[in-house]
Amino acid sequence: MFFGDFLVQKKMISEQDLVEALVRQLSTTPPLLKILKDSGDFRDSDLIGLVKEQVNSGLEIKSLLLKMNVVSEENLQEYLNQQHNARLPVGQILIEMGRINVEECQVALEEFMILDKGIQLVDGEVDLDAISEDELISAIEEEKASAVVVGESEKEKNEFKEYLKSSERASVQDLLPDFEFEQLEEMVMGEYLEVFDELKRDSLDQEILSWKKLVAAEKSDDLKESFRLFYRELHTLKGTVRFLKGVVSEFTIHTAEDLLADLIVCASSVDQSLIDQLEDFYLQLTDLVWQLRMAMEREKTEQSLIGEETMRENLADFVFRAQGFKKVVEALLESRTAEDVASQF
Repeated sequence: MFFGDFLVQKKMISEQDLVEALVRQLSTTPPLLKILKDSGDFRDSDLIGLVKEQVNSGLEIKSLLLKMNVVSEENLQEYLNQQHNARLPVGQILIEMGRINVEECQVALEEFMILDKGIQLVDGEVDLDAISEDELISAIEEEKASAVVVGESEKEKNEFKEYLKSSERASVQDLLPDFEFEQLEEMVMGEYLEVFDELKRDSLDQEILSWKKLVAAEKSDDLKESFRLFYRELHTLKGTVRFLKGVVSEFTIHTAEDLLADLIVCASSVDQSLIDQLEDFYLQLTDLVWQLRMAMEREKTEQSLIGEETMRENLADFVFRAQGFKKVVEALLESRTAEDVASQF
């Protein structure tokens, strides 16, 4: 049984809800061809030949890879695992659809984990008497590690400003990964310059600056929609820089995008104090990505800029602030009721 089947059996969602969630999951899952492209293990001509053979044979890409002895079964499984890991969990999609809330999803995941270990449902509920206490604790803790994470306490929000001002920051090396740079070709750089030009940067900044007014006017639905729009813009931009191997830009955008995914869920709980901090944070994002973009235009790589100590400090500061916001937003998610969450979708 899959988790979606479990939710249907528990009557937490309908079969129609599950089908819609699966359709969304498939639509957001990168095709195997993209995984192969991003791996850097194949030449463009190899991938083009693979697609042509697929059209002629009607076979799936994964079958052709083995048939043509392009990869071993072990390597193919690695690519398939990457594809699987890039797929959004059904539970997350159902939360975004408004069919279940964060707390319901976590509780259901705990029960499903127990069921997955061989425990059956009795009258729609898990028979906890049929599993030992140690097994129960182990199952719950294991699933919690991969389930939706919630905040530690409301205290995090009250201490947020002090946290941001704290001088006890991790070293730059602890906060930033080891980036591997590749020079870009002129032909692909042009695409980025069109996708992220001064006009686009200005429109992103204006979207950010609109948030404060929406909070002041208590237009939480409009704020949520603005968060969604900005998320889509970041996601598109991230895809472009990934294609161009702009590794620092991708890392920076992903950091901000990950936080924004949670902000969408708790938009109605964002107050004026928090939105002031978020405005500054996301303006810092567009500034950092713009600086990296200019470095890519000049040098065909971000390496020259990220090698500067000031830039690395600024980037580390950005990541540190993101960690602080994450704690605050997790606390907001924890305090949300089922009615609050459902009302946002």
